[in-house]
Amino acid sequence: MNISREAKLAFSPMYFCFGLCFFWKAFASVYTVTVFSNSLLQIIIPAAALLIWSVTRTSRTPYPVVWASALIGMLATVVLDFAVAGPLANTGASGIIIATTSVIIFGVYALFFLFWAEMYVLLDITSAGLAISGSYVIGSLGYFLLRPLDPMLCFGIACCLPFLSGWSLVLSRKQAYALRFAPQTEEQENPAPAFKQVITNKLFPWHIIIVISAFTLAAGICRSDTSTSDDLFAVGLAGGLFVLFILATVLAHTKINIYLAYRTIFFIMTISLLAGMLLGDNPISAVLIRISHTLSSIALVLFLCDCSNRFKLPTFPVVAFARTCTSAAFLIGTLIGTNALFGLKSDTFVVPLIYGLTAVIIIIASYSWLRGTRDSLSSLDMSDHTSDISLNLNSLSPNNQPADSHTDTNMQPDASTEIERALQTFIEIRSNHLAQEYGLSKRETDVLLLLAWGKSAKRIEEILTLSSNTVKTHVRHIYAKLGIHSRAELDALLYEDAPFNI
Repeated sequence: MNISREAKLAFSPMYFCFGLCFFWKAFASVYTVTVFSNSLLQIIIPAAALLIWSVTRTSRTPYPVVWASALIGMLATVVLDFAVAGPLANTGASGIIIATTSVIIFGVYALFFLFWAEMYVLLDITSAGLAISGSYVIGSLGYFLLRPLDPMLCFGIACCLPFLSGWSLVLSRKQAYALRFAPQTEEQENPAPAFKQVITNKLFPWHIIIVISAFTLAAGICRSDTSTSDDLFAVGLAGGLFVLFILATVLAHTKINIYLAYRTIFFIMTISLLAGMLLGDNPISAVLIRISHTLSSIALVLFLCDCSNRFKLPTFPVVAFARTCTSAAFLIGTLIGTNALFGLKSDTFVVPLIYGLTAVIIIIASYSWLRGTRDSLSSLDMSDHTSDISLNLNSLSPNNQPADSHTDTNMQPDASTEIERALQTFIEIRSNHLAQEYGLSKRETDVLLLLAWGKSAKRIEEILTLSSNTVKTHVRHIYAKLGIHSRAELDALLYEDAPFNI
């Protein structure tokens, strides 16, 4: 079985150590005074980190910040130990100490979530998906395996978890960075764009962030009165399902199609919401929503990493912004679920109404997503935007069928200048590389090559002597295999490594 070098490295234990940080936070949540502080910090910390990033525009979080955060987390856990099961237990100050240290732990966890996202973007999508979902499984298993042990022993183990997670983060990030960018160094990276440029980028994943935030609000209602054990069980189960999905793609010698995964998760999310709307406060619907919430969180991080990876969006502000939005939605849902927002009674029609509205939003977003693909296909009917470079039709085979596009350059324009020859070579290499990487057929590769030159659907029909529906079917299959849904994303994917401006 042929597995990419990145996929092999994803099996390194270091890559799964976000699970240690997740378990550490879950363990501490048992001793929290209120869930509100946790949810609020998941908003404040990413928002503050985003503000700092917008000022410094540092492309990578410095390693000393990681080590300092891990040290603070360790000290907070030790102090929490003394307040819960040590000498300070049942004293007048124990309540204040528990509340303070819990806040610190939740804040450090929110930072580590962003730190690990910076690492995952350095991996290919298969490796990142395996590492993220596997970490959730490890965090869930760790919680259930250690919970029966003596509390003092559990605290002793827990205080080491932030340091181990930070240590593995530093080592794995260096390894992944060297793998992806060798022989470059971090100092050679281009300066990050301003945050305004990031959110106004036409490739910024607004639609995904909005949909997941809407669903997270509904999930916050469901999870407002659940125990840590219930949550960890659903998280572990969802992570295990995603691991199985990834392993299936690896065994099938294919890459994860993030759009296909999202459409599947959209369906699961909708079903879980409809179940919650029809069944009400039912254990089955509650478990479905919690599982769907975890799946949507995993897929969201993967999609954001994929956008940063392929379309050159800076990872930190994109993930921090998405995290702020989803955490705010979760907090609102929690307040509704506990009847703490505007006096809404969650045991009336409010919850089914919110579930139903969220399901409608997801369905509309899914349709809009597919409609975006259809609109992008219609845009192929526009005139060629590379009409200044003519296609040498006379070089096609006698029956007007192109030769093998993987080896023949007959489909390439008759370049007469150095830049045209360089562009011709680049497009051929880049198109064939994408075709091989994502498993495109010969005919799909022919169509991709013509799309790379900006040819309209009409011109592709003429060159390949295909019907309009056949061309659009090929383009739809190409988009699905490449995990894109618009012409802008196709151009970004094709020309991301071009040595000149297109």
